[in-house]
Amino acid sequence: MTMLSPGKYEGTKPFVRYDPSERDLCRRFHAPNHTAKNFIPEDFRVLVDMMAAKIREIIKKHPEIEALASCGHSGLMMMGALSYVTGLPQIAVRKPHPSDHDKKLVNGWLGCKGFLIIDDFVSSGQTIMKITKDIQKSATAEINAERTSKGLKEIDIPVEDLPQPIACLLYNEDWNSEHTVYDLDGKCLEIPSYSALSEDLEVKF
Repeated sequence: MTMLSPGKYEGTKPFVRYDPSERDLCRRFHAPNHTAKNFIPEDFRVLVDMMAAKIREIIKKHPEIEALASCGHSGLMMMGALSYVTGLPQIAVRKPHPSDHDKKLVNGWLGCKGFLIIDDFVSSGQTIMKITKDIQKSATAEINAERTSKGLKEIDIPVEDLPQPIACLLYNEDWNSEHTVYDLDGKCLEIPSYSALSEDLEVKF
């Protein structure tokens, strides 16, 4: 799998007309503090480059990562850009809404061995647990749908044979932990967390 180097698109024109002199005005766009940088083209490009660089480091430690996964506004808007830059497939875990045209809660590649969760920060860990449970539930449903289409019975898929959460990469929190433990339905799940804002990659906005 070939990954593009950060900064490859330096010097290219942004798709949206944007006057850097209006930087302070743009910061008053309607956006929460934890995603504000995503709405400023200059800042967003720097942030994506930082995240892509960190992903390369993480994959050296965890080569079983074959996809990116995220849920909600703050994670999905970053994951799309990172998928484009790194070439890693996306798994989008959706929040249910009665007007959705697609009723599936998970879209993307469910055949991966492991995935890297993309988010802004970790608070209670509920988002990480939702992403993990929804992906594994959807992967099980897809396997059994294929079995029933061939006239075979549905089976219980061992958890270890389903896509696994390998690590979490945060873009708005300077927090690194190799031993972050979450409770997944009574089972302890250890998922290391990494920050793109580490000292060696820190950029002042």
